[in-house]
Amino acid sequence: MKRLLNIIQCTNLGGMEKASLSLMQGLQEQQVMPSLISLHPLGQLASQITAAGIHARGIHYRGPFGVRSIPDYRRIMKAELKDIDWLLMTGHNLAGMLALASVKHHCPAVLALHFHHKGVKPLFMWKAIYLLANRTFRWITFPSHFIRDEACAIAPWISRKARVIRCPVAERPMRTATDKAAARKRMELADGVPVIGAAGWLIPRKRFDIVIQCLQRLRKNHTDIQLLIAGDGPEREGLQSLAEQCGVAKHIRWLGWIPCMDDFYQSLDVTLFTSDWDAMGMIALESMAVGVPVVASVKQGGLGEIITNEQHGYLYNNHSIDALAGALHELIDNPALCESVGRGGYERVRALHNTGRISGEYIQLFETATHE
Repeated sequence: MKRLLNIIQCTNLGGMEKASLSLMQGLQEQQVMPSLISLHPLGQLASQITAAGIHARGIHYRGPFGVRSIPDYRRIMKAELKDIDWLLMTGHNLAGMLALASVKHHCPAVLALHFHHKGVKPLFMWKAIYLLANRTFRWITFPSHFIRDEACAIAPWISRKARVIRCPVAERPMRTATDKAAARKRMELADGVPVIGAAGWLIPRKRFDIVIQCLQRLRKNHTDIQLLIAGDGPEREGLQSLAEQCGVAKHIRWLGWIPCMDDFYQSLDVTLFTSDWDAMGMIALESMAVGVPVVASVKQGGLGEIITNEQHGYLYNNHSIDALAGALHELIDNPALCESVGRGGYERVRALHNTGRISGEYIQLFETATHE
């Protein structure tokens, strides 16, 4: 049995972290034993990591960009790497890379980068990250061609080792009408009421203001509609004020962070996903993975590689309230269409984001590097 160490940026409930957990579980099924170091204190995903039988430890993140943590990172990595066959770093933590580069190890190393580039860091910082990554890792993986192409435009020297490997999404049965009714009962939602869901960090680029404006538009034809928002962040207070101004505050339930999203997804008629920039969009993928149709607007991101036509979902490259509200209205008012689009998305995610296949692609990368 091979032993893999996953050094991850953090263990919150974000898309990167959940995709990493799905990957580790897929590797376990293929006789790989993962362990985990978080470069921040363990977060809300820690209980699920422990339940999966994965040993995890967190480290305090100290100083600007974590520079004061580098000695701790180095000491712990040195100890953990003694008995490791393969090394995976998840996320673009510069302090973590500097610590790793200073530790002698002989196991193949792969960097899995899950973040878009524009609007995140200055260009010189990305160049520094990729200069160091090029020296430290045999392969660099990206969940979409969109961010791989961004990275190679910034740092052409990584092109030969840059690979696209999709985010694994845990396989689940397609939800049934019975599942939906049971979830709504647990969440105290009435049957027959249209329910839209949105989730994620409440930050500017996620454009929850668009979600609220769509709800306002839909209220003209669906007076009993409900919007569930799962997640939290610095924009929450401003978004709640916007909801009051739009006259829809009573139609929104702010759920905060939910460790288990099963009932959330199962209870929905449609998921609405909006973002200015996104590497992929795990909320959209997780919705599709249980058969919930997705309406999305992403100005720049990789979701268009998955939702390629309206059989898989509705995707727009601008935040048109008219287009988004129109698509939501069409799905809510046409149960047969809703079912058809949900099934199309479900089959699309099963084909492209199969955990077993994706974990196998990582194993192949490590084995190739081992035999070079």
